[in-house]
Amino acid sequence: MPMLTPKDQSANGLAVIFAPWTAAPEALAFATEAGARFVRFGAFDFIAIVEPQSEHYASQALERGAWFVADPVALAACLKPFASK
Repeated sequence: MPMLTPKDQSANGLAVIFAPWTAAPEALAFATEAGARFVRFGAFDFIAIVEPQSEHYASQALERGAWFVADPVALAACLKPFASK
């Protein structure tokens, strides 16, 4: 089960990453149906940033089709484009 979740899920919420071809409405529905409050989309529409409502949220999101669940701050650092000089 690919999870890169922080120990304290309430600190920054969670980034729930779905397949790149997942449309924004589907990502929103899948992420919240697993038991979370939607905060915003990530860098792409298939990434939903949520505040989980239970400690088992990550496994529930994976059962609903998420590819993985991660700390949104760490994920943002990975997706930040390289600055040109």
